[in-house]
Amino acid sequence: MKKIVSAVLVALFATFVCVAQSEVTELPHPHFEIPSSDKEFTVNFIALKGMKEFKFSKGQDDLYVTKAYKAKSHNKEGVITYSLFKDTGVTEESMRGEVFVWTLMCTMNACGSDQISQPTFFKNSDVKGEFNGDCGTYNFIKGPFTNDFLKDYSYAAVDSFYKKGQGLVIRISMSNDLGFFGRAEDGSFVTMEAPYYDFYDAFKFKDREIPTHFEKASFDQKLGINYSVIDGMKEMKLPKKKGVHLCKAFNLEHDGIKGAMVLSLFKDSGVNQDMFRDEVLEFSKKYLLSLMKNPSEVSLPDFQKKYESANAPYDCGFNCLMNGYPQDLFNGKQYVLFESFYKKGGWLLIRVFASDSPAFFGFDESGRAVSSENPYGHFYGSMFLTK
Repeated sequence: MKKIVSAVLVALFATFVCVAQSEVTELPHPHFEIPSSDKEFTVNFIALKGMKEFKFSKGQDDLYVTKAYKAKSHNKEGVITYSLFKDTGVTEESMRGEVFVWTLMCTMNACGSDQISQPTFFKNSDVKGEFNGDCGTYNFIKGPFTNDFLKDYSYAAVDSFYKKGQGLVIRISMSNDLGFFGRAEDGSFVTMEAPYYDFYDAFKFKDREIPTHFEKASFDQKLGINYSVIDGMKEMKLPKKKGVHLCKAFNLEHDGIKGAMVLSLFKDSGVNQDMFRDEVLEFSKKYLLSLMKNPSEVSLPDFQKKYESANAPYDCGFNCLMNGYPQDLFNGKQYVLFESFYKKGGWLLIRVFASDSPAFFGFDESGRAVSSENPYGHFYGSMFLTK
């Protein structure tokens, strides 16, 4: 990647550009580099039927290739390459700008020209759902190409996918047949029955293993957190679930709607304060998975950040509402709401509600919010958190 990197960076950093559907911003210097080992940044590659791995040896000075496949379906042939670059310091604020710069630079290096269209951003939610990433871009470019990397091909689709703390995947699909991309001779879209779409989901980011620093605790340890038994709460015997630390459990009933709640308390045993939210989220996910019958077969829904402010008695928290997941802590109750609250240097509280009725949480059967006056809201204030 040495041919036009300097020229591209000088041109980009000297100007302001519009980062596809985002605000106009001055682009930061990108924090990406080639991993020195597979342990630094890996993804799950999926070799689908019609894909055959091979060594892509052309144009390595233009763009380093981690993995390459010959791809064929619907009687259309092409090549798909993946180039992985590890994250060396991308921030939340600079993420989109850095991804934009590096993707554009790689595209220019691959084709040998700076006269190309700019990448367009995907919706972040689409990147998360399909690739377990955080943001990404796509671009379609036409030859002729001058650099070795693409000079044997007439068309290329350049996609990039980024995951925080891990890195960026640059995927280039190349072919001499517009039908490979589901396009007509004039370049217009025709069909998704094409190799580009058949092999679109052939990789996924792995979740990084984040060490967590929490140890089991109890309410007797006076960590500055306590609960109150309010109307409709009745303490019950702790359910038994191997590997799950539980402190208190309650049967709940309000306005004739029944549910249950368990509380788990953990002490901060050395959380990395530079990434405390990451530790809390990682621990929250592991805890919730431990409630499932078959954790290895469960893909959890997205966790949402809880409200944060300087006046809140906790520093961060997450919640997640699930419907129909195969858990056995609450005798298979269909609706489960998970909540975590973390106080720096102090405690992590995990509270889980469950019910067979969506009305417990203020929803109807279709998942539409119908009432702010509901049992969950009634029992929410049963915890006392101190600042």
